[in-house]
Amino acid sequence: LAHVTGGGLAGNLPRILGPGQAIRVEADSWTLPPVFQWIMETGGIAWEEMLSVFNCGVGMVAVCADDEAGRAIRIIQSSGFQACRFGHIVTRQQAAVEFPALPPRTDP
Repeated sequence: LAHVTGGGLAGNLPRILGPGQAIRVEADSWTLPPVFQWIMETGGIAWEEMLSVFNCGVGMVAVCADDEAGRAIRIIQSSGFQACRFGHIVTRQQAAVEFPALPPRTDP
């Protein structure tokens, strides 16, 4: 588990990785909450900085076997929390956290 606090997604997700691993975040797995869109627009903050400072609406990330992801999501949701498949663990090429595309922004 990674509790995403100070350091944002980019700074916290490496804590749950083994040697030689990276996490590839699926851009469409979550929608950026309106408050973070407002911060970006009002402050003129770039995506890269948002991802290194804020959790962008993702407070906790859990890692499990790929074939157990659906079951884990159902258990979390049955406890009253939101859950989604956030990404995949891959062999590290460069960065520990890969954002091939960025999360969809909400309408203003």
